[in-house]
Amino acid sequence: MLKRYALLPSVIAAALMLVATPASAQRRDPNAELCANLRNEVAPDRQVAACTVFLRAFGISRHDRAQAYKSRGNGYRAMAQYDLARAEYNEAIRLAPGYANAYNNRGINERLAGNFDQAIADFGDAIRLDPTFAPAYNNRGSVYAERGELELAIADQTRAIELDGSLASAYNARGNAYRASGRNDLALADYNTAIRLIPSYTVAYLNRAKVYTDAQEFDLAAADVATADRLALE
Repeated sequence: MLKRYALLPSVIAAALMLVATPASAQRRDPNAELCANLRNEVAPDRQVAACTVFLRAFGISRHDRAQAYKSRGNGYRAMAQYDLARAEYNEAIRLAPGYANAYNNRGINERLAGNFDQAIADFGDAIRLDPTFAPAYNNRGSVYAERGELELAIADQTRAIELDGSLASAYNARGNAYRASGRNDLALADYNTAIRLIPSYTVAYLNRAKVYTDAQEFDLAAADVATADRLALE
């Protein structure tokens, strides 16, 4: 089974999940690293172009082609070209039906395109293929939250945290679900944990500020907003 690569916590997150570029691919074509875009530092149009060149190379394995189509899909998704991204993920899945991360990334794409039922199905397939895939649980939970199914969201995000206690985005997302359901004490604890795990987590500071505002702790709320503003400028 092809392995998945964890999302870094940034709002279109979970972003962005990539698997390591195979050593053989790196030897064959320098575009492989640009295509994989492991650190999310390559501009989306450049990523798409690199993947296109890489896919034209002779003798690419089925495994490497599936990764490249998934990565090119990520580039299209970053440019909000969701139909093109979907086609890339479909091809990655056709080439590698057990590729959990391709389903996960297609789920992210469907969520952004507003196709929540398909997103939930894709995250479910990713989990079926890899039951330890913490980001897929978190991503599915976020879709449930958007649909107002808060208990399902909390259950998925809790499972993500059980599988990976360092997944700050899951704490932040569960905090949002707790706050939406009126459990601000639990939300505050989750935002605190998210910030402890990633002290530069701008969105978590803004979310914690909302809890402080609800509690009329205006000085604490203002401090969190100021921190978020400072981080956004760095």
